[in-house]
Amino acid sequence: MNYGNGYVWDRNKYVVMCKEIYINDYETSLKVAPTSVIAPNALEKLEFEQIDNKLLCRFALRFNVVNYAQPIDPFVRNQGGFIYYPGLLDSADLVVFYTDYDYVKPYAYGLDYEEAKVGRRPRDHYRTLSKAARSMAVLYYKHPLLFTGAVLWEQAIKHRPSDFVVAVLEENYLQLQPVSANTLLWTDQYELPPIPVDTLNKLGDELYEVVSQNEQVLLPNSEQERD
Repeated sequence: MNYGNGYVWDRNKYVVMCKEIYINDYETSLKVAPTSVIAPNALEKLEFEQIDNKLLCRFALRFNVVNYAQPIDPFVRNQGGFIYYPGLLDSADLVVFYTDYDYVKPYAYGLDYEEAKVGRRPRDHYRTLSKAARSMAVLYYKHPLLFTGAVLWEQAIKHRPSDFVVAVLEENYLQLQPVSANTLLWTDQYELPPIPVDTLNKLGDELYEVVSQNEQVLLPNSEQERD
C-alpha cells in the first residue's frame, strides 16, 4: 500500500481518496476538458440497478477502437460506471468508479510535494486553475470512461453527501466479463453480464477495511483552511 496526502494507492487494485481530492479533481477536469465526458447519445447501454441499499450504474459503448499494445476484437464494447454505498462507512458514504479500460496511477505531484511539505491537507478548491491542476490525484479528463462515471454519479445523487470517500478501481479488478456486439455500428442489441452481488459485497467490505485503517488520511475531522 502506498500512502499520499489524502489518498492511499494499492497498485493494481485501487486508489482511495478523501472527498476534497475528488471534488478538486472532478471540478478541475470539467474546467480543463469538459468535452472528455462521453455524450449520452454515444452510450449504447446505460443501466441503473438498486441492490439492497447500493446503487449500481453500468454503461457500455464501442470506445477502445485501436489498441496498439495487443490485438483487439473490433466488436468489443468497453464498460464503466459506479457503485454507490450510502452509509457504508458509518459517518460517510463510499462511491466506487470502475471501467474495464483505465489503469490509474495517482498523479499527485502538488498534493505530495507542494501541499504536504508545508503541512497542508488537500483542498476541494484553489484560487487558480493552474494550482488546482497541479494538486490533482486522478486526471479524469484523460480518462473519459471514468469521467463519465463520475458525471453520472453526480447526476444520480443530485447533491453530494456531507462526507464521502471515493475509490477508483484498476481496469481488471472487478474482472468484468467482456462484451461483444457483432457490429461496428452503434447498437443496444446486446446484454451486459451481471456483476455478482457477492462481488459487490466483498468489494464494499474490503474498502471499508481500507478506510477504517486510514481514517486520518481519508476522513479529516475538520475543515482545512482554503488557499
